[in-house]
Amino acid sequence: CEEGQRRFPNDYRFAECQLWLFALKGVKPDVPKAWALRERYVKLSPPQLQEFRQKRGQMLVAFALIRAKLPDSARRVMLAARADASIDNNRELPYIESLARTMLGDKNEAFEQLTVYLAKNPQQARNLDQEVSWWTRDLRSDPRWQQLKAVTR
Repeated sequence: CEEGQRRFPNDYRFAECQLWLFALKGVKPDVPKAWALRERYVKLSPPQLQEFRQKRGQMLVAFALIRAKLPDSARRVMLAARADASIDNNRELPYIESLARTMLGDKNEAFEQLTVYLAKNPQQARNLDQEVSWWTRDLRSDPRWQQLKAVTR
């Protein structure tokens, strides 16, 4: 991510990449840097996408807040970053929030947000059978995981 940003300083994707890294355990949480990256991410995005990218960037900042052991702040940021379909037509934000909620141990909210995401993207339910990533480890053993697949078929 850093090399990409060095080589292509005006590409928003490398700021986004760095934001995603804050979700990883081995990355030191740096909340001020996360907010600065979010600003860069929004500024470098095409104007017609900036409102959505502002919300998406906020969702990604929540990962840094979680890793910095600021769960209440992360929850507030995620709530403020929610958007309706006029801003988030593909319902990507509920999916990202479900990952962050899982990291927080907020299983009920994680399932609620996954339900919103899958309602708009039912084709993704097929992928639940193949899902083995660490993101969803705590959800896969819950009976609601299987129910998600049944509801979206």
